[in-house]
Amino acid sequence: MADQRPADDGTIQDEDRLYIRFRATDDSVVPLPGGVSRPMTGALLPRRKDEPISADLASLCTPGETRDRGGAAGPFHVAIVTVATARALGFRVTRDPIPAGQDGAPNLAHVLLHGTRLALDGNMKGAVKRPEAERLARESRVADLPPAP
Repeated sequence: MADQRPADDGTIQDEDRLYIRFRATDDSVVPLPGGVSRPMTGALLPRRKDEPISADLASLCTPGETRDRGGAAGPFHVAIVTVATARALGFRVTRDPIPAGQDGAPNLAHVLLHGTRLALDGNMKGAVKRPEAERLARESRVADLPPAP
């Protein structure tokens, strides 16, 4: 079982924050004391089992831009967590800028969070185990954003 995940990108600062977009459903958030909330574990899991978690760097965009990009059918919430926290949980963080797409807007803030789940081919390429997503969800907070335009 070879760890084939990309090396963590040291140019991404620990102090930066990650914005993780997830579908806003009735059961996608957990209320916490103090009027804040966190995402449910399942909300952060990638749609395909062999993929890392997709996120944006806060130093290059706003939570609203993360929520509204891509033209995908929403509505969405945005979870916020620091890069240092993701790394402390065992994720590797790498840049993955997306060139201009159908909507014409590139996403230079895009990064990937690589977990330790074995892929279907038996290699560790950065897919995410449910316990990894659970720890990330517990450390994340949902952004308090104005309604989408």
